[in-house]
Amino acid sequence: MSVFSGIKKTVEQKPYILAILVCILLTAWMLSGNSNAEEQMVRKNATSAEVEDTIPSVEVTTFTPSAVSRSIELYGRTEPKRTLDLSSELEGSVDKILAMEGDFVKQGQIILELNKDDRIEQLASAKALVIQRRIEYRGARSLSDKGLQGKSNLEQAYAALTEAKALVKSREVLLEKAQYARLFLVF
Repeated sequence: MSVFSGIKKTVEQKPYILAILVCILLTAWMLSGNSNAEEQMVRKNATSAEVEDTIPSVEVTTFTPSAVSRSIELYGRTEPKRTLDLSSELEGSVDKILAMEGDFVKQGQIILELNKDDRIEQLASAKALVIQRRIEYRGARSLSDKGLQGKSNLEQAYAALTEAKALVKSREVLLEKAQYARLFLVF
């Protein structure tokens, strides 16, 4: 044990000795494998010569290109993804159709115009009624201010004027709807 303790003490004091010893061992090990690799190369060259002797012969065939026609016949039936039933808010006959069956339409697109019939005359009549009711209301207010007429007659005249204005508005809306029908899709 004293020999090992002496070596241990020397290595602890001079560690470079251990490093040199390890380098020498590794170099010897690497050099011993080099001669083995040369033997393997010689063997490999010998076997490749044997392999060349056993390569089979190859046969070649020449092909000539020719046209090949392929056709696929398909039969089917298409159906629309969505269908739409269109109904109008107004009664009347259709004057113009602006979108035909099968056309793609977008929301808000004008698709038809309805016949205006007498809707223009009805609007003119409603406007004339507003003028008449306005005159009646001004007269009732003037009489009420002078104390010659009761408050109920003034309120009746005001209600008649308001009703006439509402009638004008509804006639304008009907005329506008008759001029065009827009498509509003709801899915």
